Amino acid sequence: MNYTQSWISYPDVAPLLKALGVKPNEEGNPYTLPAICDKSIASTINPNGIMMDSLSIATHLDKLYPSPPLFPSGDSSLALVETVNKTMGGMAPALRQIVPPKSFGKPLSDMHPTDEKTLQELWDLIESQMSTILNMLKSRPGPFFEGASASYADIVLVSSLAAFHNDDRELWERMMALGEGELKTLWDVCLPWITGQGEEKEWPVDE
Repeated sequence: MNYTQSWISYPDVAPLLKALGVKPNEEGNPYTLPAICDKSIASTINPNGIMMDSLSIATHLDKLYPSPPLFPSGDSSLALVETVNKTMGGMAPALRQIVPPKSFGKPLSDMHPTDEKTLQELWDLIESQMSTILNMLKSRPGPFFEGASASYADIVLVSSLAAFHNDDRELWERMMALGEGELKTLWDVCLPWITGQGEEKEWPVDE
């Protein structure tokens, strides 16, 4: 499908979505990314057709473009996504360091742990959480969670791995070495999607 992807600064997420008249989330952060603009869902209460929340967006697009499916096994696929989301959510302290410093009012260097004890605890957390993912991948024919074709659960996992890859390559390499190569295999088959971002264009934006 044809689409235009735009990037904005983290502190600008809430002001922009508010200005577009987006209804805030009922739980968690009121305004989040990703978000899409689809005029086909525009209404009087959502005049710009804006939708937030990754899972809501994925299920919406899966209905519009059902082949290949993001949720090939229906409810079982959704349950798999929930498990992966919960597991990766348990690694939130490890991902905290990549959030832009404006969100904390201090430099990233002040947020990143440096003492060996804290770093080891951080790794232990990652290793513990990833054991669940590895067991799930080992129990299936692969290379994806649901066999030979990618599903939304794979996208959730690889997106999180990409965050580590971009922020801390040494930590990412340690993660790739876990298990018997399941994560590296999944990463490699998803690499075309990770690196394929289309054509980049820049244009001025009014202040």
